[in-house]
Parts: sequence; C-alpha cells; structure tokens
Amino acid sequence: MFILAIIVISIVFFAFISIVYSTIKNGISPMPTSPKVKKVLVVNLPSHSVTQIAELGAGWGTLAFQLTKKYPSATITAFENSLIPYTFMVIRKFLFSQNNLIVSRKNFYKADFSNYHLIVCYLYPDAMTRLEKQFHKQLTKETIVISHTFALPNRKPNKTIIANDLYQTKIYFYYYF
Repeated sequence: MFILAIIVISIVFFAFISIVYSTIKNGISPMPTSPKVKKVLVVNLPSHSVTQIAELGAGWGTLAFQLTKKYPSATITAFENSLIPYTFMVIRKFLFSQNNLIVSRKNFYKADFSNYHLIVCYLYPDAMTRLEKQFHKQLTKETIVISHTFALPNRKPNKTIIANDLYQTKIYFYYYF
C-alpha cells in the first residue's frame, strides 16, 4: 500500500511539474474552452464542407473532440505541446476511436497552414501576434480563422460574436480569401 501511495504521489508531482513547466514555456496554462463559449462557437462554425481543420493550443481536447463530431468527414489536427494534456488527448482518442483526429505535439509556429480550411484557437495575445504574421504568409485560399477571447492585433475581424457567459467572451471570425 505504501509503494502504491508513493507511485501515485510521484505521478501527481510529475504531472504538476510538467504543467507548470509548459505554462512557463508557453506563456499560458492549458485552459479548456468554457461550455457556454464552446456551445456558441460550435453553433457558429461554418456549415459548408471543410476537410482540414486545425485547433491550435488544443489543451485537454474539449473543443477538438467537438470538432470531430461536427465534421466527421474532416481531418482535425489538434496541436498541443504540453505533455499531460497531450497525453490525455491521445488516451481519450484511443478510448473513443476518433479516427478523424490527429493529436500533434508539433510546434504550430513551424506548421504550414496553407491547406487548412478552418483554424480554431484559444491562445493569448503574444501568440496571436506571432500567428498573425504566419497566417498572412500562409493563408492564401479560403480559410476561416476563429479565435475566442484574443483577437489578431492588426486585422479587423469579419465577424464578432459575444458569448452569453460571465465574461461576455468575444469570438472573432477572420476570413482569408
């Protein structure tokens, strides 16, 4: 029993240190999209057929798994570099057989988004500034970028929706055509 307690405490300690480390490294902790914001976002997703979707900073995957349901014939790539949330998503994907979900630890700043039709993100201001430059270079065909809470700093959204949550969270839609 004592050894089991040591193992459990060690795992919890490792998970805590891992999340703290990735929070410091990334500048933000892995935060799930709130249920109210997720509901508004999913209802307002494009209804036309999309085949390649990216979720940047997928965290625990709550939104990524919603995207797999909304777009069952699309390939959803969930980018997450924090080890514990990434591992959680991989296990959940395996348990629920989400064949249209790719869970990636790849640095999304090094990814090529030119073939994506929809990009969804919940990041932080510095990341949005950096991504804005990347989107400007890579997104040349019909791509929709949706970001909640944090806007692209130098681009006016084509549409903004305010969720009816405690923070009146803004969801920004950018159309790259």
